Amino acid sequence: MADLNRIQQAVALHQAGRLAEAGPLYAELLQSSPKDPQLWYLYGALLTQSSRFAEAVAPLERAVGLRADYAEAWSALARCFNELRRYDEAEKALRKVLRAQPRDLGAHCNLANVLQTVGRYEASLKVYDEALALYPGHVDAVSGKAETLLTMGRYQESFDLVEPLVEGGTDHPEVVRVYAEASVRMKCPEAGLEQARAVLARSDISEAHRRKLAFAAGRLADRLDHYDEAFGYFQQGNRLDPNYGAEDTYLDMMRRTIDWWDADRHRSLPATGIDSDLPVFIVGMPRSGTSLTEQVLDSHPQVHGAGELDDFGDLAFGLAWEIGLPFPECLAKVTPRKLERLGKDHLKRLRGMNRKVLRVTDKMPHNFLYLGLIARMFPGARIVHCRRGALDTCLSIYFQNFKAPHPFATELAALGRHYLGYLDLMDHWRRVLDMPVFEVSYEAMVADQETVSRDLVAYLGLPWDDACLRFHENKRVVDTASMHQVRNPVYNRSVERWRKYESHLRPLLDVLESSGRPVDL
Repeated sequence: MADLNRIQQAVALHQAGRLAEAGPLYAELLQSSPKDPQLWYLYGALLTQSSRFAEAVAPLERAVGLRADYAEAWSALARCFNELRRYDEAEKALRKVLRAQPRDLGAHCNLANVLQTVGRYEASLKVYDEALALYPGHVDAVSGKAETLLTMGRYQESFDLVEPLVEGGTDHPEVVRVYAEASVRMKCPEAGLEQARAVLARSDISEAHRRKLAFAAGRLADRLDHYDEAFGYFQQGNRLDPNYGAEDTYLDMMRRTIDWWDADRHRSLPATGIDSDLPVFIVGMPRSGTSLTEQVLDSHPQVHGAGELDDFGDLAFGLAWEIGLPFPECLAKVTPRKLERLGKDHLKRLRGMNRKVLRVTDKMPHNFLYLGLIARMFPGARIVHCRRGALDTCLSIYFQNFKAPHPFATELAALGRHYLGYLDLMDHWRRVLDMPVFEVSYEAMVADQETVSRDLVAYLGLPWDDACLRFHENKRVVDTASMHQVRNPVYNRSVERWRKYESHLRPLLDVLESSGRPVDL
């Protein structure tokens, strides 16, 4: 039995935020009390608090193994699984919390959020409705449900849900943010901007809320042609990003790949014997038209749009961890048998998404980092490269509050360096790879969608279908930064949008203009 005074000492250190001292003490106490669920929970909670989510899983699982109804431990475990993108397990853990504590509002909202993350929108709405039945009008459940409706394109319902709270005087940051986002779609941005300004003027809101609301305010000000004000909000949002100023590890990988992966190396690396033209990879910079391109293709009856899959990024970093070398250097140690198994597993996953179609698209933009690996794994895959003018691309990225970390997106000069690295790597792949790449110009797509779409469908080896021209009627839910744009017919108001913000773009222009290489601005 652990000494009570030592337990109290560990807890006091933990509560005081002295985690480096509390952690070893918990570990020591567990040596003498390995069957104490509370100690396992406290140790797991400390690791979670330190963002050591993978390490926290084991002690938290020990806690719930010793006490099956331990709601706090299940809740902490759910957070770890969510952070690790193990969403099925996060859902199961949260349902355990609700089984033990059916009125836990936080568990309801967290479960609904997990369900939204994996695209189970109707299930998410159902959980929010359950929460609202228990706590009518609660702002967390209302704003969460409204956000889900917004993602689904059900703008009127989203707006109608939050409008009474705003008119009733609420200044809850999330309610106001969703109201602001919905007001853009409902074409009443003045009201949304007024509310956003008022909340942003407060000093007592968290940085996370302030950041999200700043991006929403920026979109509203942009829609109202208040460009200087809009840029100020976007700049504020980026500077509040937890990754602001962080190293661009993608750029380092691009440079190493160019140096290491020459034509001779490409031919010497392991390859599979997989003969499949099912996979289609839509690559390019974020905000370059990848969502529009996929929406056009998904409208074809023989194509399934899978959205942004993390598979190749996870695969690359999994191999790097397993082999003990960074990507791409780790591929020199991968056996053909291993690569074949990985390829067949991925093909099985794609086929399981829709067994009736001939092509499945993955529109993760940064898969351009892995085109060499894709070529060795799927020589019959189609590659679609989306291009857009550098300034419009970079500005659109800067104006976007991404869900996943994009350190390069938070500063204009860093964005310019990243864009140049991407251009260099794509030039490199054209020289090294022996597979065709279809280029889609965003500007050409919006100027003449039918011609570009017909050529694109032909490249995929499919017969033309007029449904591709009616992509905006596609009811498929798109959960990316372009979720709202793809629900409208093609428009050209985003072409040369950068000119409205030219006075703010000197850091970006300096990087692009000093590169010594031609860049399509």
